[in-house]
Amino acid sequence: MIHAGQKRAQLNDLNPDASDAVVLFAGAVTRLHDECTTRMKHSFARLPCQCLQKCSITLTLSAQATAARRHMLLPIQGCNVDPLGSMRYFAIASPEFAKTHFHGGVHAEALATAPLIVFDRKDDLQWRFIRRITRARVSPPVHYLPTSTGFVKAAALGLGWCLAPETLIGSAVEEGRVVVLEAGRWLDVPLYWQHAAVRSETIENVSRALYEAAASALRQ
Repeated sequence: MIHAGQKRAQLNDLNPDASDAVVLFAGAVTRLHDECTTRMKHSFARLPCQCLQKCSITLTLSAQATAARRHMLLPIQGCNVDPLGSMRYFAIASPEFAKTHFHGGVHAEALATAPLIVFDRKDDLQWRFIRRITRARVSPPVHYLPTSTGFVKAAALGLGWCLAPETLIGSAVEEGRVVVLEAGRWLDVPLYWQHAAVRSETIENVSRALYEAAASALRQ
């Protein structure tokens, strides 16, 4: 059993990461880093570009490069938008948490009382999942945790249940640290790459690396 003090100490180790779009973006940057010269890496830092999801969370990566989620896919003037694929999210929790709160299944009564982990107040993924289960109005306890990779660790520690990308939960599920609450239910979130509509070798290389990362990590 994990005591409250131990749980707080372990949660302090959570990486204060950004959105799940940043996880994909980081993979593309790693690919690019292996291929590019120092000059290209410096120019990339000054590149005006965006990676977009259909949500409402924005994280500034640098003065000009941002990863964002938006409700409506409207390109900024002077930019192009390309679809990358969809990131699939599953509801997860620790085995102990699932046994305590969802022993009778995932239904309105359980969702109304089971603590919920949410990225921030603009994150509606968990609420969208709840609406797929029930139309009842539920007000569960909510923990705000602005980290994508930390979601899985927090769930494994029993802080609450949450939605996490399938690309991040594989090892935790295999090791038994978390379980998928409803294997037959998920949310697919479209991702888009928005970049300056100019001819640029730097943009072409960044885009190529991102498309390759998306092809292996996203649902096409």
